[in-house]
Amino acid sequence: MDARRSMYYFLANPLHHSLEPVGCRELKNLPKQFWVGNAASRYILSFYRQQAIDLKFLTLFQPMVTTKSQSNVLRNDEILRYGIIGSRRFSNYCFAVIVAIGASGFLLAGISSFLKINLLPFPDPLQLDFVPQGLALSFYGVAGTLLELYLLYVMAIDYGSGYNQFDRTSGKVTIFRRGRSKDKNLEFIYKIADVQAIRVEIRNGLSPKRALYLRVKGKGDLPLSEVGQPISLTVLEDRAAEIAKFLAVPLEGL
Repeated sequence: MDARRSMYYFLANPLHHSLEPVGCRELKNLPKQFWVGNAASRYILSFYRQQAIDLKFLTLFQPMVTTKSQSNVLRNDEILRYGIIGSRRFSNYCFAVIVAIGASGFLLAGISSFLKINLLPFPDPLQLDFVPQGLALSFYGVAGTLLELYLLYVMAIDYGSGYNQFDRTSGKVTIFRRGRSKDKNLEFIYKIADVQAIRVEIRNGLSPKRALYLRVKGKGDLPLSEVGQPISLTVLEDRAAEIAKFLAVPLEGL
């Protein structure tokens, strides 16, 4: 069979636990361009990892199975570090823009009704009485402005950002989260020897939840995933498996 038929045969028979040597050689000779963007690369790579088969041709598409979530990951033989996204998210920027527009509109409408000067380009707030309509609009505008200032502040300091670091050299696990000031930063350091397991929690339904926890002796389960940040099931499983393998501890919940 040719190279493409060898790959399709493999995908059509996922329970077939061995490939003929001819098929392996043909897969090895496939050009790199064939694997780019191909979902088969990830499937075959995971299969051979499960079968503990060391094949040199896996290096052809190893760099192509990375995901966007891995852009903030530092990994080598001794250190594994995952960056945590804080308040500087695209959704927060969009929300801040919407709040700024709404607050400005309410505040200018309230001021226009008080001064009897139209400060807005399209509506006509001069028809409103300052009490109570203009006063209520001014209150909403001031409240929205305060909320906007708070959003800008937490995004400026990148509140909630941090990292999860696993260091074999020092034998320590470090969980760091940025607070509102240096005194409010959270940093937890534990010994790798005290880590008992990595637990994955997946809950579907009206309030779905996908979280990753580190079980430490005497401390219970400590969250490792971002708060309020959706994470795909594939990324969650891959991250949990990588941490469990790096720390040589059991993986629970899968």
